[in-house]
Amino acid sequence: MHKRWISMALIVLLAALLLVSSAGAQNSASFDLSWYTLAGGSGRVASASYAMNGTVGQALVDSSESTSYRLPSGYWQNWPDYAVFLPVILLGL
Repeated sequence: MHKRWISMALIVLLAALLLVSSAGAQNSASFDLSWYTLAGGSGRVASASYAMNGTVGQALVDSSESTSYRLPSGYWQNWPDYAVFLPVILLGL
């Protein structure tokens, strides 16, 4: 039974490694989705159709958008505003 469990674990690990390696950097004439990034600098990159904000250490943050779509990415998302209910914090509930 123990050998069977080890064999199944190795098969699952091998399958996972094969799937991860096939999802590497993919490129075409219109897009470049390289796996590496230069994570540094900050600022806004914009054109008539696209806008993207960058932060040090985060190559993709905020949203890429145009008149027909919006793509949030990175660590910062546009979440709805929320309010902290202070009585719960102050009373320790």
